Amino acid sequence: MKLIYLDIDGVLNAHQYSQGALSCLVDKGHVDLLNEVLAIGAEIVISSAWRYMILEGSMSLQGFEYMLRTHGVHCPRRVVGLTGRDPPHFPEDGAKIRSALILKDVEERKPKKWVAVDDLKLLLPRQNFVMTDGLKGLRRHDVHKMIAKLSS
Repeated sequence: MKLIYLDIDGVLNAHQYSQGALSCLVDKGHVDLLNEVLAIGAEIVISSAWRYMILEGSMSLQGFEYMLRTHGVHCPRRVVGLTGRDPPHFPEDGAKIRSALILKDVEERKPKKWVAVDDLKLLLPRQNFVMTDGLKGLRRHDVHKMIAKLSS
């Protein structure tokens, strides 16, 4: 099993807020790049704050996967889960919390290979982390790094 711990804002978009949607939109160019990584057989675990749509019951995991597919993500049956809730009264350092949640999930799932992609500076082993520029989102060089980490 090869897993991608996927953040969305700053990865599948560049934090451009849409007044009409009242949120940041998913960008097709960034999705096309993610699809290159999915093509090697990787599966997705949602580590983004967007996972709260599932955790709070607004959407199912299958509904989230469907939403990604409607934005062009090639992920039928490839969204295999999400990281857990932030602990109550968690510290302001979201990177520490997200890192801990990812590491806990890795420990439980025991994937053969995994990579986290995020625009936050996560506290993860270098061999398992690709940091994007949040003002640009996922770029070609990020995809090359992700594929190398999942293929080595």
